[in-house]
Amino acid sequence: MTELDELKVIKDKEESIKKEIANIINEKENEIKEIKSEYEEKAKSTEEESLNMYNAAIMEARAEEEKRYVELINKAKAEADLMKLKLSEDEIREFVINRVIEYLKE
Repeated sequence: MTELDELKVIKDKEESIKKEIANIINEKENEIKEIKSEYEEKAKSTEEESLNMYNAAIMEARAEEEKRYVELINKAKAEADLMKLKLSEDEIREFVINRVIEYLKE
């Protein structure tokens, strides 16, 4: 084998190695893309799940606050009605006492 033949063999081996390296790089890039895509999907799913949990918690808190608000309003109305009733009873009592006094004066 001449030196020229040896150089051709070496050059062919170099080209073969370069092609193998390029193939390995492409394979690894594809693997990286797949892994990245998988984790992006998981992240998106987790984000959506977290958002749903957050919205559910907000809705629950809002419902509790609305319930508490209604209870407070009802309590305030009941107290107001009771105050009106007491005032009415006091007014009636005063009216009756005044009438009795007027009657006794006559």
